Amino acid sequence: MVPEPVVPQGVVPSEAVLAANPRTVRRPVMLQGWHDLASVHWRYDPEVVQALLPDGFRVDTHDGAAWVGLLPFYMRRIRVPGLPAFGPLSTFPETNIRTYLVDPDGRRGVWFCSLDVTRLLPALVARATYRLPYCWARMSIEQDGDTWTYRSARRWPRGEASSAVRVRVGAALPAEEVAELDHFLTARWALGSRLGRRLLWAEVDHEPWVVHRAELLELDETLLAAAGLPAPTGDPVVLWSPGVEVRIGRPRTVARRGGLDARPGRGRYLAPMTEPTTPVEDDHVSLRIAATPERVYDIVSDVTSMGRLSPECTGGRWLDGVDGPSVGARFKGTNKRGPVRWSTTNTVVAAERGRDFAFETKQSGVRWRYQFEPDGDGTVVTESRVAWRDRPLVARVGAALLMGGADSHDDELRAGMRATLERLRALAEAPSA
Repeated sequence: MVPEPVVPQGVVPSEAVLAANPRTVRRPVMLQGWHDLASVHWRYDPEVVQALLPDGFRVDTHDGAAWVGLLPFYMRRIRVPGLPAFGPLSTFPETNIRTYLVDPDGRRGVWFCSLDVTRLLPALVARATYRLPYCWARMSIEQDGDTWTYRSARRWPRGEASSAVRVRVGAALPAEEVAELDHFLTARWALGSRLGRRLLWAEVDHEPWVVHRAELLELDETLLAAAGLPAPTGDPVVLWSPGVEVRIGRPRTVARRGGLDARPGRGRYLAPMTEPTTPVEDDHVSLRIAATPERVYDIVSDVTSMGRLSPECTGGRWLDGVDGPSVGARFKGTNKRGPVRWSTTNTVVAAERGRDFAFETKQSGVRWRYQFEPDGDGTVVTESRVAWRDRPLVARVGAALLMGGADSHDDELRAGMRATLERLRALAEAPSA
């Protein structure tokens, strides 16, 4: 057996692997059943898996290896406590690619690389609430005696990815025959996820799994590659279970240790945004432009011409009879992404010619800011996008439905910031008419 890695000084050691849940979920926000579940796991280099995790979560290991699993099963009767299940919308096949992590407090949990389901609405709701990478897929589960066949083909939003798994199920293992590795892969009492730069954690509660050994008869999959993982090597560990009924707690923010939330040099923000916490999102892009700060400022602060700069914004107009930038002035922005169009209401929170222009968007709680620093005969412009609070639920569901998820849209916005500054440079350096 390979020794486990030494825990660095200042890092909380991992809690023990326990077959029974050490933390009961007393007030679940969601109930569901995980049934007829096949489990196929491979060993991976811990560094490969760690690269998939956000800062603050560390990969969990057994026998010196990280473990990644492909798990198809029936999701049954998703419901909110006190309410009935929603008929066919509440029961459907699901296929997960998952690995295992430890949070800053030493608690063990699951990290989902992808979750494919056949129901679009639950996928959107889970993306918006638990920030999990749900995908929409065509799936089937068939039983023929002791043989189970699971098939999946992804439809949205991550392109082509599929799996075909067939297993022959053996007898249930007595509790004393369940190996340490089996417990490591199944006794997971929480799930971790990420919202912007924040870590989220939700407790999971159920009876201990009844584990069966299983024989892998067929495997053809591209889900691991779609999740950013190399092809596995070695023989997989194959298990099967009739399933458990599950209680899931409310997702909560995880406090990072060792100052991981700190962003030195980025703490100067203007009223009216007064939240005293670390920003949920904080992106910056800088570019040098061969023009004076005043000239660059005048182009940026002309909201009626915003469509010349932004890849997503198509234009803007001042509101309330205002015709120029000043603190407190409001303007309406119009936006387009493919066939999707929407508008935003924005309030100017900084307007100092040649130095600073910033506005906050009501719908998303995001502050966009442009700072201008003289640099010889030019200007260094820094565009920043900062949010102190989570997006409203409506905005998160909209992003999941229309834009492939908030994280996908955020990636486009970051790329768009660079494109905006490139367009700004072309306008500012062009000869004056």
